[in-house]
Order: sequence, then C-alpha cells, then structure tokens
Amino acid sequence: PVEREIAGGQTHQYEVTLAADSVLFAEIDQLGADITSATFGPDGTQLSSADASPGGKGTEHVRIDAKQTGTYRIDVGTAAPQPGKYRARVVEIVTARELAARAAKERAAIDKFFADRSGFVDAFVEWVKHAAIGDNFAGIDKVIGDARVFALAEAEHDVHEYLEYRNRLVKHLV
Repeated sequence: PVEREIAGGQTHQYEVTLAADSVLFAEIDQLGADITSATFGPDGTQLSSADASPGGKGTEHVRIDAKQTGTYRIDVGTAAPQPGKYRARVVEIVTARELAARAAKERAAIDKFFADRSGFVDAFVEWVKHAAIGDNFAGIDKVIGDARVFALAEAEHDVHEYLEYRNRLVKHLV
C-alpha cells in the first residue's frame, strides 16, 4: 500500500505492467482527500474515470481489464481544492479466465442455493403475488403503509430476475 498526501488540483500517477487478458483490482481509501481516479491504456487512451465516493471519505474501486500486454497508468487526483490523504493498494491481479471461472462458480452456488430452497422460494413468490402484492403491485400499499422512505436491496447483483422485479417495483412506486 501507498499512503500519500495530495494537494488540491494535484495528480499522482502510478504505472503497472499487465499481461494481456489480465485484470487488476485496486482500491483507494479516501483519508480526507476527495479523490478521483482515471485509468489509461498502454497507448495513453483513457479507459475509465471515477468519483464514486465524494466528500473525502469512502473507497474508490479501480479495475483495469488489460486487452494487451503493456504499461497501464492510474491517475489519482482531487475533486475538491482542499488537501488531504489517501491510501492506494493493489487488491489483486488475476487472469480474465480465472475471473470468469470465479463468476461461474459464484453463479452456480447461487443457483444451488435457490434450487435447494425452491419450496421456500416458491411459497414466498406465491405470497408476494397473491396475498400481499400481486403481479401488478396492487397490494404494495398494505406492505409499505404511509412510509416516505422505502429501501430495496438485491441478494445478488447479477441475477436478472431481481433486477427486472426491482425495476418494475420502482416504476410502480414512482
């Protein structure tokens, strides 16, 4: 890990050599500095930019998918004029194949989890459809009541059915 102070308007550059088809994961902890990040390919083309955790707190997540072997660059800058500190670290560098294998393994575990509980899941879906909410969300008012704030969460971000259901629910509520 690297911990540094950064002044407003300043940019720190870090280089890393990556093999083709590798993926770098890094994190930048904001320790008072409101950090932005940008990544660049071997030819200098900007690959990404981020300021996901404004305000000088939280962690910026950086990912570089190396399409070719070469030296990649991460720029760490400030979004606000005040100085502060940050801590940057490489979490891991893996091959794209290994990352795909992990995702497949995680998806298989999720599928198994729900398959092993299919009776419970089916009963819950039936309750949601008929007793409480229904396909058109007609009964949602019974569940929410007069709440002004309603939280939605997903058990898994890569499951299409959750996203589809959540989007339908949000459209209904808004």
